Amino acid sequence: MTRVYTEHAVFRITPSGAEIAETFGTPADELRARLALPGR
Repeated sequence: MTRVYTEHAVFRITPSGAEIAETFGTPADELRARLALPGR
């Protein structure tokens, strides 16, 4: 599994796409909306 670390969150990169693993101050729903990530 690959992870991407940013100032806003940690993302897991999976075969089906990116998932939010952890956020740093920005609500996960807001990040999903900004980045067009599927809900979870």
